[in-house]
Amino acid sequence: MKVLKYLFLLILLIGLTSCKSDYISQEVQPKNTTNQVQKNSNTKVDLASITDQNKKYKGDFCVWLIPDNKNYKVLEDVIKDIANTQKSSSFKPHLTLFCGNNKNLPSLEKQFENTFKNEKIFSIDIGKPQMGERFSNKLYLPVEDNGTLEKFFLKAQKLDGGSEYAFDPHISVFYGEKIPYSIIDIPKKYLYMLDNPKVQKVALISNECASENYTCTRNIIKSIKLS
Repeated sequence: MKVLKYLFLLILLIGLTSCKSDYISQEVQPKNTTNQVQKNSNTKVDLASITDQNKKYKGDFCVWLIPDNKNYKVLEDVIKDIANTQKSSSFKPHLTLFCGNNKNLPSLEKQFENTFKNEKIFSIDIGKPQMGERFSNKLYLPVEDNGTLEKFFLKAQKLDGGSEYAFDPHISVFYGEKIPYSIIDIPKKYLYMLDNPKVQKVALISNECASENYTCTRNIIKSIKLS
């Protein structure tokens, strides 16, 4: 009997110790969990969205035309497919309409907004892939001018009247110094998916590039959704 009694007391003591440990664990855990959540949240913050553009902006800018969502996705798939094939960097689909230099960012933003705020959505015709000479258009899709593109270009020129940027509407799908022939036909697999592509947005982009290694840092300064 004494053995059973001692055994019962031992089991009871072990149970109380276990409950106390669980209670302590439950008391401490929320604090650690909160810290972990806060830490994870901080890592997900898009720093580019809160960066003071005036500190980064050095004067070089471009005006991009952005396709509608459906066709944007098709073009994005083309660029990603080529990037995966070449183990190279991907980038967002866009038509570079114009580039220039204006160090007065507040004035440039206001002028950009006034220039394009009342413009309408318009259709574009995208052609078959062609090879270019520059790093930034080594493989591209030509975009046929329907009159509206040139009108937009002439408007954009007013943002920097001294710029020598030439009117050359196209959508680049590969950046590089040399073009592997293995990727030339990749865009053809996707072009049939394009469905009456339209320009849906016009964006003002800061464009800081290092000529020695062709790296560029681009940030959207302002974008306008066409009506």
